[in-house]
Amino acid sequence: MIGRRSWRHPVRWSAASALLAVFVSLILIEAGLFAVTQRRPALDVSVATEVSGPRTTVTFSLGAGPLPIGVHLAVLPGTAEPLRDPAVLYFADPAYPSLYASPADVYGMGVRIGTYFPLMGSHDYIVFVNSEDLPAMLARHPYGTLVIAGGGVIPDYVYSPISSLLRSWVEGGGTLVWAGGPLAYSSGHVSKATGQFVYNSLQWAGQTDLLGFPLCDPVDLASINGTSSLTLSASEPSPLGAALGIGYQGTPAGANTSEVTAHGGTVLGYATPSSGGAASRTSLAYLPLGSGAVYYFGGAIFQGGLGYVPQASVNLTLDIALLLTLNYRPTLGPSAFANIGLGPLQSRSVALTVNGSSGGLIAFVRSALQGGLEYFWSGTLDPPVPLAVARGSPSEVG
Repeated sequence: MIGRRSWRHPVRWSAASALLAVFVSLILIEAGLFAVTQRRPALDVSVATEVSGPRTTVTFSLGAGPLPIGVHLAVLPGTAEPLRDPAVLYFADPAYPSLYASPADVYGMGVRIGTYFPLMGSHDYIVFVNSEDLPAMLARHPYGTLVIAGGGVIPDYVYSPISSLLRSWVEGGGTLVWAGGPLAYSSGHVSKATGQFVYNSLQWAGQTDLLGFPLCDPVDLASINGTSSLTLSASEPSPLGAALGIGYQGTPAGANTSEVTAHGGTVLGYATPSSGGAASRTSLAYLPLGSGAVYYFGGAIFQGGLGYVPQASVNLTLDIALLLTLNYRPTLGPSAFANIGLGPLQSRSVALTVNGSSGGLIAFVRSALQGGLEYFWSGTLDPPVPLAVARGSPSEVG
């Protein structure tokens, strides 16, 4: 059976793109091209799907605006739909130690993630939460999302030797995004008597207690130095990581890829090679847990003894926004992607074909600048209903 479905999608502009367009427009006035720039957006996209037996072909028809643009196109297996609860709880408490990023970095990443959501057509929104409010907010948002980015230390009354609240919350349907060193490693509280922070941590036992298996291979974090067998970042993307366009490459606390796949998870990021008895580690893993899920990044912004992960802040914020906007739940199956460049006012069609997927397919188009976003669209192909329509008509941002 052959089916065909076509869609057209409105364009979203970032503030940076709008300012750049204004600057270029002033130059083009002298060439008599100002009217063209006013009529043409950054990118125009239409998408058609054709299904023939197990083969699905997605044809992207692209038209560039007055400026050159780089475009990432992808078709990949899985499901994607709006989060059940659009509240994204972002933990940031200046009274807590920040082990893998500066406090300013922690706060800044939360702000930037929040700015990406409307540009991607998502109704998700950031809620900054401190240690005192976190338990109540988790109870109020049982299907929400909690982001731990950079700091890596959580309240011990949320998860520690004396509390399993975080595990129960995820198992009940919450989504945890962890980008702050080893999973569930460090916890504690501020002493009311002294005002000092007191650690009460599970350390490496935390990951096993939370997930039921050792996600990362334990190392002596205090002895990490430039000669450690750990690498700061990986250079080889996984197939799904390449299709998603994941940018974050940090692996100082990367998940063991064998453990991920053995326990029903999926490698979504870059991966280090297996060598010298050391297992491969990934910069991003997806892990189902009960009715919820964990997105685990293999580091944060820096790792003591190794240094700063290149472009970590920029890549983490865009990757987290992408994952939560899609609410991506990967399944087994093939993927396809392409990166193309279009010159000013150039048009081009690109067909991507996948064969044998039975667990659903999604497609998306994006154009990302360093630290910014020019265009984004995503849609489900099984059934072929555009997510942009499901989320409401997106408005132009300028």
